[in-house]
Amino acid sequence: MTPRRINHYLALPILACFCAAAGAQPTEFANERLPDDEPSGWLKIELAIVIDAQASTLESERWNPFPEARYPLNYRWLQNPARVALLGDTYPEADISSDTMGNIRLAFPDPETLIAADREARLAAELLENASLMAATESIIDDNIDIDASNDKDQLALELLDTKPADLDTDSDALTAVGRENVASDELAASETGADGTDIDYLEQEIIPPPALPTAFQTRPLEDLSLGIQSFLRETGDALVVDVAWLQAPDAANVPIVIDSSGDSTDWPQLQGFVELRRGQEIRLGVNLWWNTLGDYLPDGFTMPSPPRGPTQLTRVDAQTGMPIDPAEIKARQEQLAAYEQEKLLARSVEAKGAFPNVHNNEAEDSQEPQAELIDTSWPWRHFIHVTDTKVLPQGAVRYFDHPVIKVFSTYRELTWGEVYTLGIEDAGQTDRDAEEANNETTAPAASVIPPDQQPWE
Repeated sequence: MTPRRINHYLALPILACFCAAAGAQPTEFANERLPDDEPSGWLKIELAIVIDAQASTLESERWNPFPEARYPLNYRWLQNPARVALLGDTYPEADISSDTMGNIRLAFPDPETLIAADREARLAAELLENASLMAATESIIDDNIDIDASNDKDQLALELLDTKPADLDTDSDALTAVGRENVASDELAASETGADGTDIDYLEQEIIPPPALPTAFQTRPLEDLSLGIQSFLRETGDALVVDVAWLQAPDAANVPIVIDSSGDSTDWPQLQGFVELRRGQEIRLGVNLWWNTLGDYLPDGFTMPSPPRGPTQLTRVDAQTGMPIDPAEIKARQEQLAAYEQEKLLARSVEAKGAFPNVHNNEAEDSQEPQAELIDTSWPWRHFIHVTDTKVLPQGAVRYFDHPVIKVFSTYRELTWGEVYTLGIEDAGQTDRDAEEANNETTAPAASVIPPDQQPWE
């Protein structure tokens, strides 16, 4: 398919030119809200990688038999909340955290500590339940004992209501005077005198929190590319392997973004590599990707060295010591916690039935999971097709990296401050009135407070 036909599917309206205000404030310059319609310097980048791995395509080209690929020394990942949530389901006992570069840390506690804490909590709950039951019983007994005394008190109260002593009359003027004194005292306490002699009324001051900013380098769904990519896939039958968007702050460093997790898995993905958005006088997108294949288009007996695995994104440590912990120890701790949960279930079953269930002598052996088969972590492919290229990425237009197998589509646009603040509220989960009022404040800082290195681009 020619680039002309591709543009037919993916053409976007050409937005306003990348004007001088693109070099806006960095992320820390967020103490006041800037005008909603001004460019913010925040970029929203969208990326889609489509693969055509049909045999006819692979056999139509003469590929480099010994390509070379490597990962950069400095790199980052996009933060993926869905992956963190999946890790939380897999390791519910672990404390999971991630940093701004996308590294994920899993801290595994000592099972004995968790078990001891659970037992203490269960004992405390039992004591509280018993204490509540005893208190309820005592209350019922006291109510039955004091019922006669209560009836006598009710009769006495009715008799007193028939009499209105003169000394119980209220003086409304006196009460009003006391109330005025209290109000005057409160107003005086809330007012102070400033350095220039003017009164400062703290009751009239409102503390407005700074505008919320969105999370940079966090995975987001495609928007501008979505319809065009779907049309392209229907027309060609190619496979969509990567579809992701992210925000990049104006002060973000140009660090390559790794797109695969081969460093943390026994599986070896077919697509590996990284991309990099280079921000300077113009926006440039660099791609360094490779697609692992079975090499059916090469002679029988052909062999070549495997490409490198990706860097490790996950760090597994002991929660107490912070030292790395191996998968075997993690599995042993999970098994210990699972055994404890089974003991609790058995105890509940015994308590409910009132008798011990029939237990075979070899129950422990029967409940053991079968040993996992050894997984071959060696490279399961014979060849890989490599593409590396860098292109200027115009704002509002779709940039297409034309390659027979690895097809890359990308676009970006600069967000306004109004869009940035809206996404900031969504990312922070702020729906309260204070956050919305803060993001509706339209007071802009004076131009003189903008540092020189943050002035508009030329």
